[in-house]
Amino acid sequence: RYDSDKIRTDIGAFYSDQRLNANNFQLIKVSDPMLQLMRQYDADAEGRLDFRNSANVPARGATRFAGANATVDYPLDGLRGIDKLDFTAISAYARQVIEDRDIDADFSPVPFIRDTLIDPSPFRQLSQEFRFTGHDDNVLGFGHSIDFVIGGYWYESTLNANDVFRVEDLGAALSYVTAAQSGAPNANAGLQLLGMPLTRLAFPVGRLVDLLNPVLNPLLGGDQAAYVTLDQKTSTQAIFGQMEYFILDDWALIAGARVGREHKQGHFTSTAEGFLIPLIADQNDHDTRLSRTETEFSPKLGLKWQLLPNANTYLTWTRGYKSGGFNALPLNDRNLEFDPERATSLELGAKARLLQGSLRLSAALFDTRFDNLQVSTFATDSGAAAPVFLNAASARSRGGELEVHWMLPLRGLAFYG
Repeated sequence: RYDSDKIRTDIGAFYSDQRLNANNFQLIKVSDPMLQLMRQYDADAEGRLDFRNSANVPARGATRFAGANATVDYPLDGLRGIDKLDFTAISAYARQVIEDRDIDADFSPVPFIRDTLIDPSPFRQLSQEFRFTGHDDNVLGFGHSIDFVIGGYWYESTLNANDVFRVEDLGAALSYVTAAQSGAPNANAGLQLLGMPLTRLAFPVGRLVDLLNPVLNPLLGGDQAAYVTLDQKTSTQAIFGQMEYFILDDWALIAGARVGREHKQGHFTSTAEGFLIPLIADQNDHDTRLSRTETEFSPKLGLKWQLLPNANTYLTWTRGYKSGGFNALPLNDRNLEFDPERATSLELGAKARLLQGSLRLSAALFDTRFDNLQVSTFATDSGAAAPVFLNAASARSRGGELEVHWMLPLRGLAFYG
């Protein structure tokens, strides 16, 4: 921090090196044929929600983060007759690079298919914000005091995502696909031999395929894989503002809004080697370019009652916005993009400072409805599955919050709850 007569400057930087387990998926509903197959590779494999998974890929991830920011504050008190006015400029840069990452893409102990980075995957962003915050005891002689903030925001980012989906073991792949199909309600009737589900033969047949690999590989192609990439550029511009205007001594109107425009460009590629990935992961070769532009309006309205100098209650209505985007694993040229998500929320709350300001309390009840909810799921076409982001119809979240912060009489001790 640097302070001069009027200007205050804060400068910060950060660096983080993270190592993690990337096996974040658990199968929670498994058919009997699939469970039998999984237990051929892991006797403890099961299919229930208990936050324990079974995988054959030692999925590790390594990610580096770095960034820097600068905040400059300059007081403009008295400008245009406003009692208190401050100008703030915030500049920031950040970079994330996923150096390594493996995922067990079949989410099971069967050595079927894995997802691996082709090259390190970088993401960079740069942002700039300018804002004015102020307080005035009256507005043109009407009403009482007003607190406000108004400003503008600019943001740019680039992303490069690249993955290779590769079959690990041809025999295990045959076993997995057969077990999955024979356990499905709409299973292919061709996956039966003399009325017996082939899943019962899948494991020994898979072992036989392993033994015949030297002969089969020249016929089928040694590498069964798909290479997918996404290059994305994003630019965002927005203006925003909010005010609390006391129309009476103890009643204030709350009003605010954000108007933004976002533009995204995406370049997708998908290329397969061998026949198996297109068959089981709904992959098709493509080279596609897309762009999308969105304009959003996010309003806020509310009413506040200042029943005591250090206590108030409020009721607010807000409409929020999360922009749409592109899928980073474009195995095929369908479902490459998803639409914006909106959330409309009603909140009733109270805040208070007690015991000469040493005790802070806040409580709230909220009801939020999401439209076009963005969800990570699997799109299924032709009996195959591919990971995508899609828009669900809607969702609803209701709840309450209570927060306590008490600076205890014993010096240096605080209680949070």
